[in-house]
Amino acid sequence: MGRRVTLVLLALGALFSFAIGVRSWRWHQEHGWGPYRAGDEHRLEAMADACVRAAERVRNPP
Repeated sequence: MGRRVTLVLLALGALFSFAIGVRSWRWHQEHGWGPYRAGDEHRLEAMADACVRAAERVRNPP
């Protein structure tokens, strides 16, 4: 009896997890992936600039 209950709960958990994943995927497909995706280009440019400045400081110490 205990094994059946455990298997049923695991099966229900797997189904609900799958359903939540599909719902999230469909929502993001319809509404986009949020503001962090739009800001990636600016963040990457800022990181690249910081790396270039650090490399220049290493090559040309004050």
